[in-house]
Amino acid sequence: MFSFLLLGLVGMSVSQYTPVVLWHGMGDSCCNPLSMGSVKKMLGKELEGTYVLSLMIGSNVASDTTNGFFMDVNEQIDYACNAIKKNAPRCLRLTPLPRLLVCLQGS
Repeated sequence: MFSFLLLGLVGMSVSQYTPVVLWHGMGDSCCNPLSMGSVKKMLGKELEGTYVLSLMIGSNVASDTTNGFFMDVNEQIDYACNAIKKNAPRCLRLTPLPRLLVCLQGS
């Protein structure tokens, strides 16, 4: 599914790119070079000029990972909304709504 999403975005011209917000699932972190870190890097490369925000739910990579397991989901949502709001000038420079890519396990 991600490949399909990326193919759809790559066919657009640079002026059409919409900012992207990434939110990882349990056991991962915003910056893991084997997962979300590589996704952020790939999007930045393939969609040159697009702002990509990978959400860190905590003050560092360790707390980001553990918060995926132990932080109340409502608190995580508040944290994510505040992080997006904090980055709003960069997220919203092209369009009113950034794309949100959430990677979850389970249902």
